[in-house]
Amino acid sequence: MANASQTFRGTAAIDFPSTVTIYNVTTDPTPGTEESQAFTSGTKQFTIRVRGNATLQFAFSSGQSGTNFITLPPRASYTVSDIDFSGTIYFQVDKASQVVEILEWST
Repeated sequence: MANASQTFRGTAAIDFPSTVTIYNVTTDPTPGTEESQAFTSGTKQFTIRVRGNATLQFAFSSGQSGTNFITLPPRASYTVSDIDFSGTIYFQVDKASQVVEILEWST
């Protein structure tokens, strides 16, 4: 059996996330009020969850977190990776004064 080998000579640009940012957003005392968090330009991955026992609804367009949204049940988290995102996430919870935790990885 022959062994095959290959050598690469050159420059490879690998864009690894180098900055981690934690956002703790305290929601309005009125349940169902839309909140938002802007992401850093060049976000490569993010995770979102509610610290307490509340249901989270989130969307990527203002005004949509109550009509066209993704539902995250209590104690669950949602992660998106392998992206190149610049924008804002909009969210609301079904209980008063909850803390929404967002973990962002960017370059």
